[in-house]
Amino acid sequence: ISIKSGNPLSDILSALRTSSPIVLVLDNFETPWNAAEGQSEVEQVIRDINRIPHVTLFVTIRSSSPPCEDLPWHRVDLRSVDATAARDIYISWHPKGNEDPEIPGLLELIGHMPLAVTLMAKFAALTGLSAEHVAEKYKALGTAVMGHGLDAKTSMDICIGLS
Repeated sequence: ISIKSGNPLSDILSALRTSSPIVLVLDNFETPWNAAEGQSEVEQVIRDINRIPHVTLFVTIRSSSPPCEDLPWHRVDLRSVDATAARDIYISWHPKGNEDPEIPGLLELIGHMPLAVTLMAKFAALTGLSAEHVAEKYKALGTAVMGHGLDAKTSMDICIGLS
C-alpha cells in the first residue's frame, strides 16, 4: 500500500476497495480495541472495512464480546488443551524444567490454558523456581504472580481481564 493522500487510513481503505478478494487478518485486536481512547474510531474503521464486499475480516481478540456487536461475527472460543499438550507447551518454554515432577499439578491448577501455561513456564524459567514453588506463589498471589506486564502477552492479569 502506497501513501498517496497523506491520510494512511484513507489510503488503506482505497487499496482494499480496489484489491482482489482478500482476507484481512487483525491479530491481537484487543490492543486497539481496549485502548484508553479511540474505541469509537476503531469501531468506525471496522465498519468501513466491513462495507467492502470482497474483503473478509479475520479478527483475533481476547474478549467475551466482539467489536461492533451488531455486525455478523463467527465466534470460535478457545479452550484449554489436554495435559500432554499443556506439558509440551510448558517444556518448550522451560526445557530445564523437563524432569520436574510437579509440572502436572501446576498445569492442572491453571486449567491447561495455553497462554497461562506459557506465562507460568516463562516465569519459572526466568526465576529458576520449580513448578511446585510457582504453584505455591500462584496460590498465594493469584495472577499477580506474573507481575504487571504491559500487554496481554506478558501479564496474566491483563489476559484474564480481557477474557
